[in-house]
Amino acid sequence: MKSKTLLCIFVLVLGITACNPTRHQMPVTTSSKEARELFWQALELIENSETIKADKYLKQAIDLDPDFALAHLSLNFEAGVTRAMQFVDKVSHAESLMIRAKEAWVRKDFLLCDKILNTLVNLLPKDKHIFYYAGRLSNFKNPEKAIEYYKKAIELDPHHPPPHNQLGYQLMKLKRYEEAEDAFYRYLDMHPESGNATDSYAELQLRKGEEEEAIKYYKRVLFLEPSFSYVYVKLAWIYIHQGNFQEAKKNINRLFELEMRPDDRKMAHSMFANIQFIQGNLSGALDILDQLIESYIKENNPGEAIRGIHFKGWYAMHGDMPELALETFTMGLNMIYGSAEELEFKLSLTLGLYGSLSVLYGAMGDKVKAKQHLEEARMINNNSDLDQIDRRFYCACSAAYNIYEGNYEQAIKDAKLFADLASVPCKYYMALAYDLSGNREQAIKYYDMAYKNINPYYTGFFFNKSKNRLEELSEQDARRKTQE
Repeated sequence: MKSKTLLCIFVLVLGITACNPTRHQMPVTTSSKEARELFWQALELIENSETIKADKYLKQAIDLDPDFALAHLSLNFEAGVTRAMQFVDKVSHAESLMIRAKEAWVRKDFLLCDKILNTLVNLLPKDKHIFYYAGRLSNFKNPEKAIEYYKKAIELDPHHPPPHNQLGYQLMKLKRYEEAEDAFYRYLDMHPESGNATDSYAELQLRKGEEEEAIKYYKRVLFLEPSFSYVYVKLAWIYIHQGNFQEAKKNINRLFELEMRPDDRKMAHSMFANIQFIQGNLSGALDILDQLIESYIKENNPGEAIRGIHFKGWYAMHGDMPELALETFTMGLNMIYGSAEELEFKLSLTLGLYGSLSVLYGAMGDKVKAKQHLEEARMINNNSDLDQIDRRFYCACSAAYNIYEGNYEQAIKDAKLFADLASVPCKYYMALAYDLSGNREQAIKYYDMAYKNINPYYTGFFFNKSKNRLEELSEQDARRKTQE
């Protein structure tokens, strides 16, 4: 599913079909008829995981009506929630509940979020889209409740596809694979020629450990939608796990043959760097990232150049080159503070580099500087304009710091906030904290999750470290059995 992990966290919006707004119980407050139509078109795209396209429509709607609360709420970043809250007293009661529920979710006040959602669904008990929205906001902390909401949405309209898909994902999260398969089958039956629906079914096969079946369905996705870029990454990771680096490289090379979006180019370079690092070629990985950084500098894109520098620093740090890592992270900060113009995503970039410096200094044994830089990152993390990716990264850095301090219990608490989502660093540091505290079973669980990741960005070293530790633990178990 396109950007499904990020969608679960960032795009928690009401799914309203563009073609027939009169069917929906919930009023939509806007001064512009054209803005309303754009909003419905955007939400239809969001339901189909086309969040980048959806944002374009939403921004157009906001240009027509700057006070359009639900358009702000639906944008693919958290700052939209802050903006929507400014109009919370100027919209209908249902809209107000939607906004307040998501605002509580962003603040991690999940009890309040659940309470508001309960009021919302009781207010509009016949609106399948409200139940869908409630399910999306429940995915993260309460999958059982999310399942309940999706089943209600399906009960209201069995032919509405999105709840079937999300139901499948929540069941899959709970390892209720047979039920998940039923849900994905129904979704696929409604969209037999959809790459998105086929991708969902492929992901289930991968979760079940059926790699060859997953490969078959991922290839079907690319037959239906050759530009479904993230599928090339998923296939590459499957082949990496199988030790078939030639096929992994072929799939990433196919990304370069597409008319790539900026994110696709970054993803392709990152995956090639991962492959080089996993194969023991650190200099090759660094060369690939240097090429990416240089290309962004030539294009006068300092923000993406700094992201590339950030990636490079992590490879150097985990490649036992701390001096190069320090030089690299410092270069990134100098670029931020030396820029003559205001950088897009400046807070995100700065938090990432301060957090990374904290991890680096902790690994070097300088706890004073590690604590100093983590505190700088923490202050940025308190800013409401950051999205969940930045917050996940901060939690991983905080977990690493607490591991260096020997405070494994706090490290587990830090990492646990996002370890069950797409955060590979949180999974790895969770595993390491459990490992060092003597909880072998949980350590193996989270090392395995980090090892089986399919994230393209700076994850090759977590793959190697997790794989190596799992092998060590397996060998220890084998020796113990022999001695018995």
